[in-house]
Amino acid sequence: MSGYSDTVKRFEEIYRPAGRQEVLDAWERCNNDNLHVYVHTPFCASVCKFCYYKGVEFNKEKEGELYAKYFDDYLPRAIEPFSEVIDSRSVRNYFFGGGTPSLMSLDTMETLFQRLPSFPSAETKTFEVHPAVWSKEQIDLLAEYGFNCCIVGVQSYDPDVLKRQNRLAASPEKIHELVSYIRGKGMYVAGDLIYYMDRINPDEIFERDLRHAVDSDFDVLSLQLNYDLLSADHLTDKFFQMILSSPLAQTHYWENDDKKDLTVAFKRTLKCLRVVRKGIPIEDYREKIFRFVQTMDEGSKHAGNLGHYPSSIGFGSYRNSRKNTFSTIRDRKSLFEYIEVNDEWEPRYFVTYEWQEALFFEDTVRELDKLREIGPPPRGMKICFENKLTVKNENHIIREPGSQSNLSVVWDYRNPDIDAYIQKLKRLFPHWNWKKF
Repeated sequence: MSGYSDTVKRFEEIYRPAGRQEVLDAWERCNNDNLHVYVHTPFCASVCKFCYYKGVEFNKEKEGELYAKYFDDYLPRAIEPFSEVIDSRSVRNYFFGGGTPSLMSLDTMETLFQRLPSFPSAETKTFEVHPAVWSKEQIDLLAEYGFNCCIVGVQSYDPDVLKRQNRLAASPEKIHELVSYIRGKGMYVAGDLIYYMDRINPDEIFERDLRHAVDSDFDVLSLQLNYDLLSADHLTDKFFQMILSSPLAQTHYWENDDKKDLTVAFKRTLKCLRVVRKGIPIEDYREKIFRFVQTMDEGSKHAGNLGHYPSSIGFGSYRNSRKNTFSTIRDRKSLFEYIEVNDEWEPRYFVTYEWQEALFFEDTVRELDKLREIGPPPRGMKICFENKLTVKNENHIIREPGSQSNLSVVWDYRNPDIDAYIQKLKRLFPHWNWKKF
């Protein structure tokens, strides 16, 4: 893991290291009973070029010692101290992601399931399956342990684009077989597709992929534009148009079908368009199939809704700077986010963001005190405050752990009084972005 040491050093520069006891104390203070649990598999049969959260390429036959060290040693040691945290709460979902969870052997899966706190009583359980790396015995075991949903990472049905992206391919027939077998075991099946993985015939490939997806009869489909191209408005628009004009629009409905105006700006914020098979009530989709979306490592998008969303705890990390397992401790008056880092096979923790209602107001008062130097704004200007967590970098894991609040000003028009006040603000807050003024 020597190459990973630079990443750990970077975390030490930008985050606040936290001991395990501090993290446990934060969980102890949290009065939110709802909990989601994420368990990470870092290994992949191949490292796909398009993947944002790349796993570590791995051959179990050649690297059995590494496999055993992770699943038999590191992961149990990361989980065990938090057993009481999990047992004392209502676990709404267990999510097994990666990497490639279906690389696990049957023995590893069963041992892991038996080790996990409150696992039998968890309300829902979700498991990611690679369509080219799975067995019927694995699906049987998932059904035996009460899983209710499998996610099949199709990405594309086209073997050529998958080969160019260094991803193992499965034929449409094999994918249909997998979907049918999972559903036959009483579980829901979700699928993933990506548009524009490379520049070779992307429209033709995606149109064909959408038709295959209809034939596969997924309960849910997560459709996304290649992450690297999210800022390309013309591709965002085309992505939506292709979906809405495809046969999929006749068989599935959009999860947020609230008649919003689908502007390009709004489409970009979605990143992933999820559709649900007609006949599945939206309540079943949200509570029985895709409850796990609140388990994932995008807690920042729920900022400002501290009491509404559950807390989430993640376990498992190995040599991946973008997939150091993310946890969010939230209740109505506080938010504490941290990552678990595998530092030479020892779990370490870094606080990426913390927010407390009381501290937020203290910060706000301090910012207002600065304004006393120049007085209140003139008519036509407004002073605004926001939780700083809503101001994110492109990589949402990277935070600025400074002030709890952001102060900004807006104006409806310009006149000499407003221009003079802006000049005072520039002297008082030179770190603001004044490029436009």
